[in-house]
This record gives sequence, C-alpha cells and structure tokens, in this order.
Amino acid sequence: MRSARPERRDRHDRPPPRYTLDRTQREYVEIIRGSGTTLLSLINDVFDVSRIEAGHLELERVDFRLRDLAAEIASALGSTRPQRSES
Repeated sequence: MRSARPERRDRHDRPPPRYTLDRTQREYVEIIRGSGTTLLSLINDVFDVSRIEAGHLELERVDFRLRDLAAEIASALGSTRPQRSES
C-alpha cells in the first residue's frame, strides 16, 4: 500500500512577497500599469473594428464625462497642458 504524499504546493499558492518601492519605482509602476490599461483598450478597439467589419457588433449606451475622458486621453498620450505666460 502506498503512503499518501503531502500535497505539493505550487509557487502560485504562496502570497506574493512585499517590496518597498521608492518614489521613482512607484512612478514607473504607475506608468507600466497605465500603459497596460491603454494597450488592453487598444486591443479591445481592434476587436470592435473586427466585429464591425463582420457585422457582429452590438451597440450600447454608456454615460461618460467628456472632461474625464479628455484628461484620460491626454494622460495616455503623455501630453501636458501648455503653460500660460503671465505678462
């Protein structure tokens, strides 16, 4: 008769280690996170275009704030608001 082996733990069963990031590292992480979100959005847009071309797109109404959307787009493109010179 075989003895029962203890369950093997996968590395994903352990909680992730905690690291302290300095300010620069946190900024990089936020840039990476934002870039990932933007990339996912672009991929979804490509899928939407494919659905439109195939005639399989269903439209839905979504409320949004134009200012928030414009700020999000400007942030994603890395643009900054031009400074006014005080003359």
